[in-house]
Amino acid sequence: MEHLTGLGATQVGDRFEHDNSGTDDVDEKAVEWAEEIVGQI
Repeated sequence: MEHLTGLGATQVGDRFEHDNSGTDDVDEKAVEWAEEIVGQI
């Protein structure tokens, strides 16, 4: 991350994290996360 910010990049939204011990569908959660990020840019 530091390398990218050193080049002028900024983070948009939160990182996606998934706890594989849970019962959430990772694909579904990833799509929700991505849609939220796209809505911010």
